[in-house]
Parts: sequence; C-alpha cells; structure tokens
Amino acid sequence: PRPGSELPEGWRWVRLGEIIRSVESGKRPKGGVKGIANGIPSIGGEHLTWDGRFDFSNLRYVSPEFYRSLRKGKIIQGDVLIVKDGATTGKTAYVSEKFPFKAVCVNEHVYILRVRENMSNSRYVFLFLVSPAGQKQIRGTFHGAAQGGINSKFVDQVLFPLPPLSEQRRIVAHLEAVQEKIRALKSAQSETDEDLNRLEQAILDKAFRGEL
Repeated sequence: PRPGSELPEGWRWVRLGEIIRSVESGKRPKGGVKGIANGIPSIGGEHLTWDGRFDFSNLRYVSPEFYRSLRKGKIIQGDVLIVKDGATTGKTAYVSEKFPFKAVCVNEHVYILRVRENMSNSRYVFLFLVSPAGQKQIRGTFHGAAQGGINSKFVDQVLFPLPPLSEQRRIVAHLEAVQEKIRALKSAQSETDEDLNRLEQAILDKAFRGEL
C-alpha cells in the first residue's frame, strides 16, 4: 500500500519507530574473525537471504569471551534482522523458534529490530518489511554511494500499516499457511519458481492493504 493511503477500519499508519523498542547492531573483535574456527556464530549480511531466511553455509565465529563482552548485538527469538549497508542493504530475516543457535550475535553490517509487543507482532513486522511495500520504503532511505546504506533513523522514515494485534496474528497465520504451500509447490515444480515468487509477492501486497 502507498504510505498514507486509506486503510481498513481499525487500521492506522504509524512510523515504524513507534512500534520498535530498540535498533542495535553488533561488531567484530579487533583483527576480525579470520582464523576463529569455532565458537559463537556471528551473523552478517551474507547469512540473510532475499526470501527472509538464513544461509549458514559459510558461518563466521567470535570467541565466547568476546560474545560475553558484548552489550549489544546478541540475537534472541523474535528479532527482525536487516542488512544495513552494502549492495544487499534491506535484506530482512526473522529469528523464529526454529533458529538453530542459542548463543549468536550479529556483526556491524546487520541491525536487530525488537518490537513493542503491546503494539505489534514481530512476525507481522517482518512480513511487512520483507514485502514489496516494505522493501521499497527501506530502499528509499538508502544514502551514500554504491556501498552506502541505511542508518538507525530509517525506522522514523518508514510508514507502517498497523492493524489491531488480533488482526496481525490472523494475517501472520494466513500468510504462513500460504507460504508453506508455495514452498511445497516450488520443490515439486522448480520450473514454476518465477510464477510462484510473483504470486507470493502479490499475496503479501494484499495482506498489507487489508484485502485478505
């Protein structure tokens, strides 16, 4: 939906920052992470995929001592992660209950967003940010040259369609059911991936216009 356009009754436009209680990034130890063969996983932009999931095929690590020293950047369930700079700025992923690591952090290229649970459902926020409407707004806050990015103030520039919590939960349940069917179809009919991707994006667009 176009920011500021009419929404269904009970919905309202808010700034993303109004429903986010914190935006934080991580860091790497002095000297980087090369040579650290195991320890605590450190998530960077390369570990987020464009469809909102994770790719752990080339993990990097920090030492347990460095992880314990971190005041910010530790991942917990329900976090929304966004790549903050470089060519893949805007890639977004969600830390669900199926996330495979208990102790894990992000590096300096990734933001962690945590929502105000009394206002919004974190999965709903993720689904909006990974949708075409959300991605368009994130890219609209990009600054700098090709290797620029977004800063933590981007949440005050992104307009967010906010329905009541019960409606957010209903939309999440519906979208997750649809996405599960689409994933099954993709695995069964790989030649139709492009059509199914377009269908998934169209469904996301409808969801955030209140048309489900």
